Amino acid sequence: MEQITAVWVDFGPVPVIHVKYRRIRTWHGSPPSILPNLRRVRGCRTTAGSPALPAVGGSQPRDAAESDGTLAGHIYPPGVGVAGHGADDRTLPVAAMEVVPLSRRFALDICTWRYPAPYHGYDMTEADPDELLQPELGFFAVVRGGPLIGFRSFGSDGRVPGWEYDETALDTGGGLRPELTGHGLGKEAIATGLAFGRARFAPAAFRVTVAAFNVRALRTVSALGFKSFGSFNAATDGRTFEVLIRPEG
Repeated sequence: MEQITAVWVDFGPVPVIHVKYRRIRTWHGSPPSILPNLRRVRGCRTTAGSPALPAVGGSQPRDAAESDGTLAGHIYPPGVGVAGHGADDRTLPVAAMEVVPLSRRFALDICTWRYPAPYHGYDMTEADPDELLQPELGFFAVVRGGPLIGFRSFGSDGRVPGWEYDETALDTGGGLRPELTGHGLGKEAIATGLAFGRARFAPAAFRVTVAAFNVRALRTVSALGFKSFGSFNAATDGRTFEVLIRPEG
């Protein structure tokens, strides 16, 4: 059990609830006494009776071996929680990611996304929202509790000119909202997309094409079971890309 000593809220584009506690003994979940008040905080959502933070924000769930005292399996907004405010601070868990159909509103939002160097090659500002909505391109939204946090694609959009692609694997790609990159969300977003793609398309294998400089992305997909299959220079700008495949048999 843990005694709540303070609760405060940072209001802004992404409202974040912080909970300061004093450990008495281990407990799971949030103390019932604070739930009614938390449900009234602007921007917060509740799922199955538990308070949850808004969809945007969060970081990758930690394993028990590297929990640093956090609740295993829960997700924390970037920059807060144990790492952000000390060993006695904790943020409340948020809803799980899910893949949903891409709406026009989401497509228009995605087409405003710009990334800092060296990731500016992933900018979506030149994309056409009408094209993103074409079913054959296979674009889907990634949300957490409602708000858009990223997208996943299945099919030709995941291919880069210069490689001889075939139909033995389903190509998949995607991206996160720019302000959410670098906070450990990529692995969960890709895993969520793969689970969706497996259920919807039942491919024999998934294939990803990743820029060789993007060590962060290569490390993430490798951790999800993708194995290097080859590399090539893009026909458009000569940049080097890695092709990785994960069998689904």
